[in-house]
Amino acid sequence: MARTNYKVPRWVKKKMENELYQYWDNQKELEDLQNDIIEASPEPADGQPKGNATGNSTEQKAVKLRTSRTILAVERRLKYVENAINRLNEEEKKVFIIIFKEKHSQKMAETYKYISADTYYNVYRKIIYFTAVEFGEI
Repeated sequence: MARTNYKVPRWVKKKMENELYQYWDNQKELEDLQNDIIEASPEPADGQPKGNATGNSTEQKAVKLRTSRTILAVERRLKYVENAINRLNEEEKKVFIIIFKEKHSQKMAETYKYISADTYYNVYRKIIYFTAVEFGEI
C-alpha cells in the first residue's frame, strides 16, 4: 500500500510546526483569558449613573467572553489544530503527542517509545499537512 505524499512548502511547514508545538500553551492561554474575565470583579459604583448599561455582571461577563477578539482568535487556532488531530487514527494521535507534546526527536521516540522512523516521519508530515489545510495555507 503506497503512502500519500504530504508535501508542504517549507515556510508553511515551519508555521504549522509552531502552531502544533504551541497547541497546549494555547489551551492554557485560552483558559487563563476566560478565567480573567469570569473572576474579574465588577467596577465599583460611585453613586453616579453610568448610562443605560445593565447592572447584571454575569451577562456582561458572558458578552465579554463571546466578543473578546483575543479569545476568539485563540479559539479559532485551537479549533483548526483539533480538526487536524481528529483526522488522525488513534495510533497516529499517540505518535502526535510523543512528537509535539513530549517533544521527542525521532531518535528519542525510537529508543524510548519504540516508534519507527517511518512511522514518526509519516505522522509528522501528515499532521503538518492536515493543519496547513485547516489553516487554509494549502
